[in-house]
Amino acid sequence: MRISNRYLYSTVMNNIETNLEELEKCHFQLSSGKKVKYPSSDPIATVDSMRQRTYIDRIEQFDRNIDNGIHWMEHTDNVLQQVCDNLHRVRELAIQGASESYNQLNRDANANEINQILEGMIDLANTTFNGKYIFSGTDTLTCPFVVTIGDPQNLIGSPPGKSDPPFQERLGINRNNVTHVTYKGNTNPIYREIEEGVKIRINTIGDDVFSVTAHRVEMGDMTVADQGKELNDKVNYQGRISSNVSPFGTGVFRINGVKVFYDANRDSLISIKERINETKSGVKADIVEVETEDGTRYHLVLETFEPDEIWLEDIDGNLLEILGFIDPDRDAPNNIVATVKEKKISIFQMLIKLRDDLYQGNTGKDSEIERDLGYIEEALQNVLRYKAENGGKINRLEFTKYKLRDYKLHATELLQNAEEVDWEETIMNLRLQEAVNRAALASGARLIQPTLMDFL
Repeated sequence: MRISNRYLYSTVMNNIETNLEELEKCHFQLSSGKKVKYPSSDPIATVDSMRQRTYIDRIEQFDRNIDNGIHWMEHTDNVLQQVCDNLHRVRELAIQGASESYNQLNRDANANEINQILEGMIDLANTTFNGKYIFSGTDTLTCPFVVTIGDPQNLIGSPPGKSDPPFQERLGINRNNVTHVTYKGNTNPIYREIEEGVKIRINTIGDDVFSVTAHRVEMGDMTVADQGKELNDKVNYQGRISSNVSPFGTGVFRINGVKVFYDANRDSLISIKERINETKSGVKADIVEVETEDGTRYHLVLETFEPDEIWLEDIDGNLLEILGFIDPDRDAPNNIVATVKEKKISIFQMLIKLRDDLYQGNTGKDSEIERDLGYIEEALQNVLRYKAENGGKINRLEFTKYKLRDYKLHATELLQNAEEVDWEETIMNLRLQEAVNRAALASGARLIQPTLMDFL
């Protein structure tokens, strides 16, 4: 086989270029600290690197979510602690006011202090975090609790049998005081994703935490003749039914955010009760007998398991309106019609009642103030329940934060293995390529013979 000078020259140059490429690769790795210059150089390492970087970015986002959740709930915890402290002070003032050794001037002083605590409680209930109201549900830009000042219907007059001074001056004493508090937020939860597919609720609904007793609502001026008869039978109803209201076909209503589906052509009051009890709305449904001029009829009764507010909404259809529970022209939770038999006390109502009882001197055994003391204990228990739940979530978030830190450390090690060079190995490769390059140059100089051009 004949080997030409051109073939030798091409072979030597190709080998030298290959050696130079390896030298450049070693130089890049040592100067940048990275294994791969172009994705095509090592597709497997590139894919692994991208996967680990994406995972680390997710961990960092989870970490930010956890920090935000911890700060939010720590702020909530501080507010709840202040609420508990205020309730302890209210209990002391109520015990003092219930004593027969106190005169009316002393009770007025206690009532005035409770009025200040009431206003402070409203301020706590309207607390913000980073410009957002923490007790408004997802409607964080809406002030959750709105007050009514000096409602004429709630001005305190002289109590029965106590017309002597200072009771004669009771009328108008609440002219500049808070007489009613209304919740304007919603009950929607706010979540933070703390791990892949794992979310935790960070907000507390003000209408629930500031409740004292369970919420109970019973059909008012509407009754049902046969609890087992289909809902679409208009004859089965007695009471206020407007001409444009008729329960036909399928529909949906919502209790505390949980949807309940029904078919008015097939479902009865009994099946509606069963459907509600099957949900996880925190509300128990029952049917009670009501004696009327036309005989025994039936009411649907809804009651929460805990001191929470019942939110009722007709989504598709008008069943709750027909049963006489809600006014469709108003928003929940303030859409309960006036004729509904409702039982619920909030912390604000409790404080207003206690203040007014002290103004009126309702003391003694089995007095209103004695009953107010029972409500104070119930309010404390409810706030402590939410405080304990909130504290448990904070502990969970802190534990998850430590766990994510370990995940990030492991992912960073994998990323380094995929991207960063092994310095010892790369330096050895560089020295090896330098030796190979020198040998290639030396052997090439011997192989490529002089030509006539070298002597011109």
